[in-house]
Amino acid sequence: MFNGQPQLTIKALKNKKFNNSCLINEKTFNTGSIADCLEHCLEDCRCQSFQICGETKCQLCSSHKELKNSSLLHDNDTCIYAMYEMRHAQKFDNHCSTISCPKKYNCCQQQSDLCPSNKICKPFNSPKKPWKRFTCECRDGYRGNNCDKPIRSCGGYRSQKSGMYKVRSSVNDLLYEVYCHFDSDGAWTLVQSFSFANHTIENSVFRKPLSEDHPVSQNAVTWSGYRLSRTRMQFINQNSDLLRFTCAFEDGHDVDQTDYLQMSLEQLGDEKDITANNPNIVMSAYRGKIKETDLYLEGCKIKLHQKDDEVLHVHIDKNGNSCERFGDQKPDNSECVKFEYFSYFSDKDCLLPTHRCTQNEKSTSQLWFGKKPS
Repeated sequence: MFNGQPQLTIKALKNKKFNNSCLINEKTFNTGSIADCLEHCLEDCRCQSFQICGETKCQLCSSHKELKNSSLLHDNDTCIYAMYEMRHAQKFDNHCSTISCPKKYNCCQQQSDLCPSNKICKPFNSPKKPWKRFTCECRDGYRGNNCDKPIRSCGGYRSQKSGMYKVRSSVNDLLYEVYCHFDSDGAWTLVQSFSFANHTIENSVFRKPLSEDHPVSQNAVTWSGYRLSRTRMQFINQNSDLLRFTCAFEDGHDVDQTDYLQMSLEQLGDEKDITANNPNIVMSAYRGKIKETDLYLEGCKIKLHQKDDEVLHVHIDKNGNSCERFGDQKPDNSECVKFEYFSYFSDKDCLLPTHRCTQNEKSTSQLWFGKKPS
């Protein structure tokens, strides 16, 4: 069959027999026909190849000689080993609606017991493995060889592509989505993002400490106004060992292209859970920079601070040798009462063009929890 129609190709090897360890079923028939044995194979989604022995036994195999298993193929004068390949397989079901077919291509609809209870069946269609028809994958929010490890933060994924990922709550196993970013330092879960304008609004939720529950657009990231609930933040915090502040991350999705500050949560000791505690501790910056002024923060003394009426923020020690240049970086407007880098400013008069978090009213600030690579 051509022109995009489903196509079956059979390759047979005479006097060959696959190791019995692959056998999943055996049918007795009288014809000895390869086509008849193929039909039995197609009726069982686990079948990836088959063999006819003694012209009366149709043996179905759950493996394939191309899967680094060629050493399991042995000489046998009474057997014929056969493989099939299915091209344009995604159109097989439509074609079968007009003719008599022994199976549907979508094995996950055809057989319900193909995967263990903790895994889900997904149709598999790859030109590299045209004999494989399904795969068993972990349910959303689980990982591990047995798919029994719940994913609590972005640290549970090994992806390198930023975007929305599903994680699970440790209280009721609730499945929800978070925004993840991956780089050489680890996997990062976004917990808050807001614009300069939204932060300077009187009584803005983005001025509130993380210990207060003020979710904003938590099921769909909006860079100008996004905040997870306290419960979700806490689960992620407990499964993280890094903290990161960024500015205007949505512009380039790369910390090297913006201002950022990174530190280790391990320095907080018993106060690591910043959704329950108000830290007031001097730490060393693990990494960071202010891009516009070429100021690097690595090794700077940073006070991480949060109060009952103030959002989590930092004070950069301007007396330290590596950070002394920060003493000259302040907004020109004398009406700006409070200003610190990375999301701590009192009002709309605190614009600072050399800091990406405060260049204009649309400038954004982010807070992330991170997990180091394992």
